[in-house]
Amino acid sequence: MVGFWLLRQMERWLHQHIFKLGWLLTKDFRTTTVLFYVLFLPGIVLHEVALFFAASFLNVRAERILRFPQVQEIADLKINFIRLSPRAPRWKIALIELAPPLVGVIVISAIANGILNINAALTVMRTGDLADVGTGMAMLTAKPDFWLWTFILFTIANTMTPRFTAQRALRPVLIGLGVLGIVLASAGLIDQVLAPVIDPIVQFVNVLAVVFAVTVAINTSAIFVLGVIEQSIERVTGNSAEFVRGRLVAKSRAEILAERQAERERLAKQKEAEKKRTPSALEGVPSVYRLTFPLPGPPETGRSTRAEPPPPVPVAAEMVVNVPKDDEPDAEAQDDEDEAAGSSDG
Repeated sequence: MVGFWLLRQMERWLHQHIFKLGWLLTKDFRTTTVLFYVLFLPGIVLHEVALFFAASFLNVRAERILRFPQVQEIADLKINFIRLSPRAPRWKIALIELAPPLVGVIVISAIANGILNINAALTVMRTGDLADVGTGMAMLTAKPDFWLWTFILFTIANTMTPRFTAQRALRPVLIGLGVLGIVLASAGLIDQVLAPVIDPIVQFVNVLAVVFAVTVAINTSAIFVLGVIEQSIERVTGNSAEFVRGRLVAKSRAEILAERQAERERLAKQKEAEKKRTPSALEGVPSVYRLTFPLPGPPETGRSTRAEPPPPVPVAAEMVVNVPKDDEPDAEAQDDEDEAAGSSDG
């Protein structure tokens, strides 16, 4: 699944940037669409032929529709020149849609091993030494029509991805095979069942590994070359294009310069507005430094600004309190004693 996801991402990137390169060279979507389909024509033809023969083998009605591709602004190869009957069972449609990828694997393996003899070159390059890598590459490029076969491999590898309808339709089949494998393994019959087919399965896996390696190598080289060409054209012409939600948004040099000028003016106006705007006292984090306090006016002329000494504080008068002494007799007690003495004399 990881390998399929990687190939799918590479295929999508290549489709988008080849379509973008076509617009940068022609600046016309109609011409770009025609060049886009012509470039992948070998893969498209093989895809539709495999689809048609698979439908005929499964007795599903297939209508051949040969029409000129419509002008499009999306980098999507609409390979729908063969239409299957909508009344066909889903499992048959899934098998039919799996036919192009299987045919593509067989053709890529035949070209890589039978014509280019890639296994011999990989054996030489396996050491990792630069001299051996150069020798292996020389062996590959020395083959007759090497670049033509490489182009055919590129177009086939990037037009054979199965549709998602086939993947959804095959989910029940894959789940059933998985359950069957678990049951056979639990019963101890897995070795007996797989013994007759183990060798073909191993060979098929080896073929898939070779096809995957060849496809990744070709696509990686194509991505590097396309990236260099795109950057060079954009720097020389000043034109640019990018994909927004799958649709190519193309811009000429004049449009890009106008957008940059408008952006600069917008930023300048924004800065001017920020300078004129006075922040409120309640804006941001509350702070005493944001409050506005009244400022005192200037001192009056002709008067000294020296601080005068404060007036003296009045001192309270001292209060004199006569406290009787303990050794002095009380006056009232003395009068009582005198009265008592006089009464006794009488």
